[in-house]
Amino acid sequence: MKRILEITRRVAATPRPVLIWGEAGSGKRRIATLVHAFSDRRHAKTALFHCRPGPAMDILGPLFGAERLESGRRQLSLLEASSDGAVVLLHVDQLSRDGQERLADYLETGGFTPLNGVTVMRSNARIIATATVARGAGLETVLCARLLDLFTGLDVQLPSLPDRLEDLPQLVQHFTVEAKGDSSAQTLTIENSAFLALAGHDWPGNLRELRQVVNQLVTLPSSHITGEVLKPLLEPPFGARPAASLSERDWIIEGLKRNRLHRGKTARSLGLSRKNPLQ
Repeated sequence: MKRILEITRRVAATPRPVLIWGEAGSGKRRIATLVHAFSDRRHAKTALFHCRPGPAMDILGPLFGAERLESGRRQLSLLEASSDGAVVLLHVDQLSRDGQERLADYLETGGFTPLNGVTVMRSNARIIATATVARGAGLETVLCARLLDLFTGLDVQLPSLPDRLEDLPQLVQHFTVEAKGDSSAQTLTIENSAFLALAGHDWPGNLRELRQVVNQLVTLPSSHITGEVLKPLLEPPFGARPAASLSERDWIIEGLKRNRLHRGKTARSLGLSRKNPLQ
C-alpha cells in the first residue's frame, strides 16, 4: 500500500494524464480519487464518466461533444465543461477503437473534434483514467498502441490481492472500521488459522470481495475469528477456482521474503506475535 501511495503521489504531482489499471475490484476508482486529491487541481471540479460499449453518439457524444445534424445545435462536451478541472474516465478499456483514438488525439494535442464536426475544440481538462485487465494480462490487451504509449510512465498498476498478502491485516482493519462506521470500534481478532485461510484464497474479486467478507464478519456475535468461522465465507458466489494449499510454514516464509528476512516486520505484517512462530 505504501508503494502504491508513493507512485500515486508522484504521478499526481504532474499535470499529465494518469492511468490506473488492474483487475476488477482492485481499488482503481479509489486511487483515481487520490490522484486528483494529491494534485494541484484538487479544489477544481471533477467529472466522472463511465466508458461503456454502445452507439458512438450515445457514448462518445457526451465526452467529445457532437454536432446534432437534425437540430443544427452542438452538444457541449464534458471535456469543455471540465476544462479547469479533471475528467475521471472509468473503464477506458471499454471505449471503442475510435473512442480510444479520439482520446489519444486529445492527450497529444489538447484538441478534439466533436462527432459530425470539423472544428477542433480545445480543453485543459486533466484525464485520470482506469482500465480493467484480466489476471496475468497486460494493458496491450485492452488499449490501442497510441493510447498505451501516451500513458507509459504515467500509470499506476494495482496488484491483485494474492500478490499483496502483506497488506491483509491492514486491509481487514480498514474494512472493519469502514463497515462499523466508527474508528474507535473494536477491531476483529484474527487467529493464525483465519489468516492462513485468507492468504490461501484466490481472491477473484480482490478488494471488493475482501470488503464483502469483512462486512459479514462484523455481523457475527463474536469478534474472535478462526479459520473455521472464515472458510464458509470464502466459498462462491464469486466462483473462485480452487485455492492452492498454503501451509503455515510457506505463508511465513513468503512473509519473510517480502520483508527481507526481518522477523519483527514480518510478524507485524502477518498479524502474528513475534514470539510465535517466527523464531
